[in-house]
Amino acid sequence: MTKAEKAVPEATVPNIVQETVPKPPSRIVWIDYARFIGIWLVVYAHSGVTDDLWRFFSVVVLQILVFLSGYLEKNNKTVLQSITGGCRSILLPYALLYAVAYVYWFVIDFIFHIDMYTFEPRESGPVVFTLLKPVIGMLLGQGTYESTYSMMLVFPMWFMPALFFVRVYHSIIIAFSGDSLKRYCLGVAVLLLVILGLNIFETRFFRIPFGVDCGLLLYPFFAFGNVVRRMNFISKMKPPVGVPGIALHLLVAAVGFAFIWIAIPYNGTADVNVFYFGENLILYVLLGYAGIISVLAIALLFNKPDPICSRISTGTLLIMAYHGILIPYINRLALIFNMEFNNWSVILLSILNVGLFIIPIGIVQRYFPILIGGRKSGA
Repeated sequence: MTKAEKAVPEATVPNIVQETVPKPPSRIVWIDYARFIGIWLVVYAHSGVTDDLWRFFSVVVLQILVFLSGYLEKNNKTVLQSITGGCRSILLPYALLYAVAYVYWFVIDFIFHIDMYTFEPRESGPVVFTLLKPVIGMLLGQGTYESTYSMMLVFPMWFMPALFFVRVYHSIIIAFSGDSLKRYCLGVAVLLLVILGLNIFETRFFRIPFGVDCGLLLYPFFAFGNVVRRMNFISKMKPPVGVPGIALHLLVAAVGFAFIWIAIPYNGTADVNVFYFGENLILYVLLGYAGIISVLAIALLFNKPDPICSRISTGTLLIMAYHGILIPYINRLALIFNMEFNNWSVILLSILNVGLFIIPIGIVQRYFPILIGGRKSGA
């Protein structure tokens, strides 16, 4: 290195990669809050909301979680690396968390109701096959609780195989598009056409198992998060200063949520688990984007880390897997205290549900991090 080269400060040397694709820091406070909001909305939606609220949440709750995953994606994995990494951080936790749920089901349900499985006539066949039905349900990766041949013990966990394929699809598109944002957006457009074609195929023939189709329907929101990071939009959104800044963020959130509330009746309830986007695919995507922007507007109001929020953000996989198991027990507790079931009580019960995971997440994070994909706080 020459003296002239040594005289040039390192900071003045341009880093094309960092300028083109800004790397998120190791800990991002607003992501903790956005993920906290997203996972709480998942629990709330499953705790017994009205049909109108269910339609509303159908384009918000999973979409924000997938957006965050796309935002954190650095676009530096090959297709093979994405598959192997996804097996380690998504499919392995999926299998382990499901195995724990299977043990719970076997002890609490099967053994104590063995007479029902053994003596009563059942379409599912002999008792041995009944023991295999949850395994088939896990392999199918679909949220339908029970059919004549399968049983999904923890229905929200269908999200995990779908997320695995979301990452695989992303690595494939990146392999063809490279650093070109235009080619990347073209790849996403092609994927939307694939969704339309597959929707016709599945309507006429059969569902594709293990989240292959669900991942396609979630991918536009993963892509949105990736584009937002590549365009550095978040850093351009200055944190709110004073009452006017806070009011602006709240106004953006209110407008986004109002748009969803007004437009969702025209599209109907979207159900990604059964590969249904409603009446119009483009409207479904736009509604999801509106929900994401609204949640971001709220999450960006917070600029100080909170240990409880951070822990819950870390354990979203654990909450996703087991919050459904807790709901009947929490509802029984509400009955003991003569609590009237309405939207407000469901909010309280869903907060309690999430809160019950605070200690287990800490234990899992310390001793069994593989169950949550080895995720660290804020990652």
